Amino acid sequence: MNKLNIEPGMIPAAPDGRLLTQRLGALVQEKTHSVTRSKADPEAVAAHRRTFDLVARYAREDASAMGKDIYYRQDPFDLGVPWMVLANHTLLWNRAHGVTSGNPHVTIFVHSDIEPAQSEDQHTLKIDGDRLIARGTSDQGSGFFPGISAVINAPDDLDVAVIAYPNEERGGEAILDLLAGGFTTNVAMQLDGESVPEGKSNISFVKHGKSGARFWVRLPGGEHLPAAHASRPHLVPDAWDDYADPFKAQVRRPVNRGGAGIPRRRERAPVATTVVFNNGTFDGLPGATNSYVELHGDLRSRDFPTLERDLARIAEAAKSNGLEMLDPYTIMHPYNQNPHDPEAILYRDIGRTVMGVPMANTIDTGGNDLAKLPDRTVTFLSGLRGGDFHGPNEWVSMKAIQDAAQIQAGFVQHLPHLIRNNSNVYTRYIRCLT
Repeated sequence: MNKLNIEPGMIPAAPDGRLLTQRLGALVQEKTHSVTRSKADPEAVAAHRRTFDLVARYAREDASAMGKDIYYRQDPFDLGVPWMVLANHTLLWNRAHGVTSGNPHVTIFVHSDIEPAQSEDQHTLKIDGDRLIARGTSDQGSGFFPGISAVINAPDDLDVAVIAYPNEERGGEAILDLLAGGFTTNVAMQLDGESVPEGKSNISFVKHGKSGARFWVRLPGGEHLPAAHASRPHLVPDAWDDYADPFKAQVRRPVNRGGAGIPRRRERAPVATTVVFNNGTFDGLPGATNSYVELHGDLRSRDFPTLERDLARIAEAAKSNGLEMLDPYTIMHPYNQNPHDPEAILYRDIGRTVMGVPMANTIDTGGNDLAKLPDRTVTFLSGLRGGDFHGPNEWVSMKAIQDAAQIQAGFVQHLPHLIRNNSNVYTRYIRCLT
């Protein structure tokens, strides 16, 4: 039993699986490589714009079947890169960017960029039971469909929008530009390529995300390394342990002080020092093996100027040892979400109703753009069951997409009732709007 007594009949039905498969298959054919202000390949820009139009067409088809219409626009204002808004009303912007209805509003962020595939056939969707396999299925093409479900099921007294942007894999500068322009929202959500623990739950709820940094490098002499993970650090060049020392100095170090029969242990830094994946290409450039290296850890503070300085030292040390830096490093901001917020309780209870089991809890180690939003915004980061992110067999569960679509639809339908009947939530929302 969930805490809010939300019954299955109070939540919209799941979208048709065959139609979802057809639509996702069309999306993953597009080579939507990352686009930034400084690196905007015309073919990638065109691919993002085609993707936005496809998503809008799917949303309009579903809305029309319900007797509704939706608002869709590319580049509502200039961010220097292609982006889109899909919403249940022709509005949603704060006073910096247009007229708002005065309703509370929910924003669902979806990044349309993917990492380059290792081969052309990775853009053709394959089906293996419940698994939909192709580059960009889990990270993050599947995220569009729960967003569509939220928009078309949104009640009139709530503004719901999907914002899609093309550079999450390169630091998410579009989100920072939105915030710099004055953008606000009450609730921000994202369904990204997050790990879901083994079990019956198809959806994860990310309570905490470690901060970190990502470096794109070309290994000397085209040396090939197998894909490595924090659980297999022996596959990573030992030199990175030395490069990471400045970063480790910024990381919290938990100390077991002993007591109650527990022996005192030495202080240690919980840093996943390096994570390496081989793509074979970097933004479509052939040549020697290219990889990205990530440093993860919980920062002592949000002292980003100091962190920038230390990361610059790491980059210089890497270059002096023969590693070619292909792109500026990006910082992955720390992320925290209180699972006891009323909105979080609602979201998780709807998840339990849809799936029949509690939503899995997890920790994110890859960084997420929701961490860039101000503290007054309630944020939910979730993952759909999937795997091999950025790999040759990236996949997402079809049932997970359907579950996520139902959860998003149920959340937006029940949120106005929560706002009206919880004075603390209501007051917080009014303050955000003004």
